[in-house]
Amino acid sequence: MAKLTISQLENHLLKAADILRGKMDASEFKEYIFGMLFLKRLSDNFAVKRAELKTNFEARGWSAERVSKELEEPANYGNVFFVPWEARWTCEEHELGNAAKPEKWTGILHLKTEVASKLKRALTKIEKTNPSLEGVLSNIDFGKKVKSKQIINDAKLIKLIGHFNKYRLTNDDFVFPDLLGAAYEYMIKNFADSAGKKGGEFYTPSPVVQLMVRLIKPVAGNRVYDPTVGSGGMLIHSKHYVEENGGRADNLSLFGQDDAASVWSICKMNMIMHDIKDADIQHGDTIGEPHWTDENDPTQTRQFDRVIANPPFSQNYSQAGMKLPNRFQYGFAPETGKKADLMFVEHMIASTKDDGVMITVMPHGVLFRGGSEQRIRKGILTDKQDIVQAIISLPPNLFYGTSIPACLLVINKKKPQRLKDSILIVNADAEYGEGRNQNILRPEDIEKIVYVFDNFLEVPGYSRIVPISEIIDENGNDGNLNIRRYVDNAPPAEPHDVKAHLLGGVPVCEINALNGLVTKYGIAESDLFTDRGDGYADFIHTSKSIIKEAIQSNAGVNAANGRIVDAANGWWVHAAAEISQIGKTVQVYEFKRKYTEQLRETLESLGVLDRFQCIGVFANWWEHSYTVRESTEIETNGDSNTKVTVKEVISIKNVFKTISAEGFVAALVSDEKIAKEHFASELAELESLERDAENATAELESYAESIDMGEIDDDTESEEANETKEIKVSDVEKFLKTLGTEEAKSALKKIKDLKSQKSKANKALKKAQIELQERIDSIRKELTAEQCETLVMELLQEGFIAELNKYLKAELDKTVKAVQHLWEKYAASANQLTEARTVAEDRLSSFLRGLGYVD
Repeated sequence: MAKLTISQLENHLLKAADILRGKMDASEFKEYIFGMLFLKRLSDNFAVKRAELKTNFEARGWSAERVSKELEEPANYGNVFFVPWEARWTCEEHELGNAAKPEKWTGILHLKTEVASKLKRALTKIEKTNPSLEGVLSNIDFGKKVKSKQIINDAKLIKLIGHFNKYRLTNDDFVFPDLLGAAYEYMIKNFADSAGKKGGEFYTPSPVVQLMVRLIKPVAGNRVYDPTVGSGGMLIHSKHYVEENGGRADNLSLFGQDDAASVWSICKMNMIMHDIKDADIQHGDTIGEPHWTDENDPTQTRQFDRVIANPPFSQNYSQAGMKLPNRFQYGFAPETGKKADLMFVEHMIASTKDDGVMITVMPHGVLFRGGSEQRIRKGILTDKQDIVQAIISLPPNLFYGTSIPACLLVINKKKPQRLKDSILIVNADAEYGEGRNQNILRPEDIEKIVYVFDNFLEVPGYSRIVPISEIIDENGNDGNLNIRRYVDNAPPAEPHDVKAHLLGGVPVCEINALNGLVTKYGIAESDLFTDRGDGYADFIHTSKSIIKEAIQSNAGVNAANGRIVDAANGWWVHAAAEISQIGKTVQVYEFKRKYTEQLRETLESLGVLDRFQCIGVFANWWEHSYTVRESTEIETNGDSNTKVTVKEVISIKNVFKTISAEGFVAALVSDEKIAKEHFASELAELESLERDAENATAELESYAESIDMGEIDDDTESEEANETKEIKVSDVEKFLKTLGTEEAKSALKKIKDLKSQKSKANKALKKAQIELQERIDSIRKELTAEQCETLVMELLQEGFIAELNKYLKAELDKTVKAVQHLWEKYAASANQLTEARTVAEDRLSSFLRGLGYVD
């Protein structure tokens, strides 16, 4: 049987969520999905280990009775979680023992009654049998009720169980070992997206986490600690960072604590899904009751090599009963007023070794608020060890559920000499990508921050090394760390030439100010402007759209972009040769490091894309996804059926992981690629049938809308009543049947004929789609390793070209917009506008005189 791909598993989990969706929001039903996934994973692993032990015991010549007894001994299962009979996915009678026989238990899969209670029992039994899971599963209540009614009824739970039975979930069933962990993280993000504000309680966006980890640079042998661990993403990214940089991730110790029981449970499961079984994740209030104390002195908190966190913003706390208050050496923030932010910072500083590094997300308020927070801030700034390395202002609206401006605070207890008695302040809040619901840090944004941080660079309007004495001067800033006091990135005032506005023309000085936006493409000023010789120029072109076309078709632009494409193609030739050796002589992360840098060196020197954009091309390609398979499925909800388009997609990074583990397998080849390669004529026929089906549907709907159904009474607001209402064909038929006239009967016959045509067109389309899919599947089964490699390499190259073209287009758009902006400012002078108004007034007066309204 073919191994499970990441796209198949992600799609599988999304469908599981769809079974429950609508009964509760994502912040609640995620526990059901994760609980069922965890139960299935443990049971599958247990079944494989059990079969292996059984074979081993029988080979020793043991009696059937002894074998049965030893198979129920948890100690024999080593690092595999023991699953008691009440929690096994399937269970045969000989596994049960006498006590269980009256129940006639055959496993979770075969549950028909009392499903919720037996699922709860299964999780409880797993916890009791495996002490390391104590408390992890107990908060998952499949029988949860609202007003004495079970939210998810047994029928839905049976459907959910049946869905999870589709795949076996052991590492041997996956195309790469960490597939389940990757899918679990995918679902955590998916639930965070759906949960909105509540998503921020357990998930920090991946780009922010990547940035933070790259700034503190954990290495093998480190102990990494997250005091507000959430779903564990920062710890897992730390592990990945060590792996990607050639270190031994198994030599990294991970520690985390969280106060929310459900979030702590998700984190524990996340670690197990990633096969990180030695992570020490604890439940509890970090400020009030930190879990770890120093191994030699229990009055002190334990210290770690790297400390990383995104604490909850604007919380209250209490000193009553607080353990280890000596952590807060700089003082206590107010207990009320939601100002516990600096308490987390103080705890993290106390938890950092004398040569350790710490990073945390903080709201901007901690940088400038007064009172006790100001005293704490000054205490940190003037710490005799000189520990504050950097403060980095982040773009707005990056996090779930809050638009509060945020920053990163980097503490280094062995700060580089270059920053002695100084702090690197970076204002990166203006550079980001805009998303639908929230903004994102793009790869080039991350690269720029890391590069400036690592090299202690001062970039005007972006970063500055600020003496601490300047910050704490009581006659000046007095400890105020408001970023814009030190690095103001506000754009300069827009220049406006009064003479140009009045008399026309474009100031040459403003044309020159375009600088590299035009010159890097070799666009001559004379290509866009005619110089008057008096410090002003005129536009050659007569509209913004023509300006855009002129720039896009400019020979210099085509030549510059052509050089980029040629260089990128040369890079690809070398990269492709090494991709073919992935998993043999080349490791995935080795390839990523080497060819990221080579692409930067290849493209940056050509002058169109900067250093960070060049790296961004590779980074975006690494995350680029393509559709492996797209299908239409029917979802049934009560009496209604809904067509749903289902896509299986896979990212380039997961393609590489698959190649490394399994080689160039057929599962990586997209249906579209096979169809284009083998069935070009069938695709053309399919497109024709799709048009026929669309036309038949449109003709039916158009005819139905042409039937005059008279005025429809509507009590809705007038604004809503004026909106065009969708006319259902069935409503038109009902209306016509009530009339009973010959004309109505004729119309009904016409509708019947059109419906028949639509049905035939859809049936022909569906038949062709099924036949083509069968032929594609048949070809896929016969693909050789060499053919798979050729097709997958084409998909990889197509993805790379797509990402490169995005950057080239975005960069050219900057030039277009800059020139168009000059057009908007100066294309029409005040004199021209006045003349145009005078002409319009004269025409109006003439018209009014003709009508006799004026003399």
